[in-house]
Amino acid sequence: MLNRPLIPIFILEALGIITGRLIFCEPNKPGLIFVFLSAVFFFVCIHSEGYKKYAAVICCIFLLGIFLNPGRQPNTYLKKLSDEQATVFMDSIMNLLVSGKSFTEVAMPLRQTGDSIWATEIMLLELGQNFVDKCFSMPLHKIEKVKSDNYIHLLVVEARTRPVAKVKIAEIDNQVIASSRTRNDLFGEANQFVTYHTTAKAFEKGAEEKGYTIYPTVYLHANDLSIGNVKRSRSVVQWAFTSTGSEKVRLFECEDQYVIALIESEIKAGFTPLAMIEDELNAEILNDKKAAKIMDEMKAASATSLEAYAQALSLDVDTARFVSFITGPIRGIGMEPALEALAPVAEINKMSAPIKGNNGIYVINVLEKTTNPMPFDANAQKDMMKRNNSYTMMRSLMKTLQDKADIEDNRFLFY
Repeated sequence: MLNRPLIPIFILEALGIITGRLIFCEPNKPGLIFVFLSAVFFFVCIHSEGYKKYAAVICCIFLLGIFLNPGRQPNTYLKKLSDEQATVFMDSIMNLLVSGKSFTEVAMPLRQTGDSIWATEIMLLELGQNFVDKCFSMPLHKIEKVKSDNYIHLLVVEARTRPVAKVKIAEIDNQVIASSRTRNDLFGEANQFVTYHTTAKAFEKGAEEKGYTIYPTVYLHANDLSIGNVKRSRSVVQWAFTSTGSEKVRLFECEDQYVIALIESEIKAGFTPLAMIEDELNAEILNDKKAAKIMDEMKAASATSLEAYAQALSLDVDTARFVSFITGPIRGIGMEPALEALAPVAEINKMSAPIKGNNGIYVINVLEKTTNPMPFDANAQKDMMKRNNSYTMMRSLMKTLQDKADIEDNRFLFY
């Protein structure tokens, strides 16, 4: 004979399972009435004098019956339909769409959205090649029934972009891995190279003869994590800053390649040596000399218009719009602060003298000026400049503190 408290517990478990199936699988009006009656029975049980002390247990059992029942699968009844029944069902839905109902109206009772999406062939390929071919050959704005590998779909193509040419590529990826013997031979050859090439001249000549890849001169800092794109080359940097004067060349294994490093020179802290920036200075000086020569030739031409200058020097005349102090890069020219400073204050329809810029020599003629109708607000301008500069200031703050602090950075000694 069952205990009195266990009887409603078994009943509630059964009610919970049925309720869960009705809620999640087959919602209908009789089912909702049953759910309501089950809830009433549940509350009567937990408020009855004989079962109050079992209220927590009853509550858990009822909820477990709802949420852990094996039938909790949305739209389970659709999966039970045969192919013929599914076809009839989809035909009835299609009739609703043809009669004027929207996809959203029809889809919502089936717990779907009916939303339109942009799709490519790759996105739809998991539904089968036949499904993809049908989707991309359907006429626009026509509802059709399309069958994929496992489902029947109702589709309408609302828009289609211009076809894009595509190619199919077959690829065989076969990784080539050097054998132990090959690696040992390369290591021995590299070690021999280190022994006989200890000067910069001999190093470069020997590398060319061997067919080695030669990296150009690299200037390193003690805390650099690598040398260019060479993987796991931190050990090379650390060695360069800790080696004694006698060892100038050394062999390293950096992941999948051997690296032979040569210390060519040491640069002391302080100002950059002139030899290091000689090429940059020469280029800057040559540009200045070239600019001066071009400006002298333009002045000698004594042209009275931009067109005359263009004809005499075989150049073109172009127009730049909206040039001001805050223009930034000028279309077709680039950053030219000299033009941005002189153009706003130049006279209209008066040709300027040759102007030296960053990217060339310019002669300008201002055709029109537009005055900003808003009055100039100096305070607002200052606030805007402060906001624009705040990020730069915060970024340079740490560097400034480091430069001012009397700290010697010796991290490279440990890593």
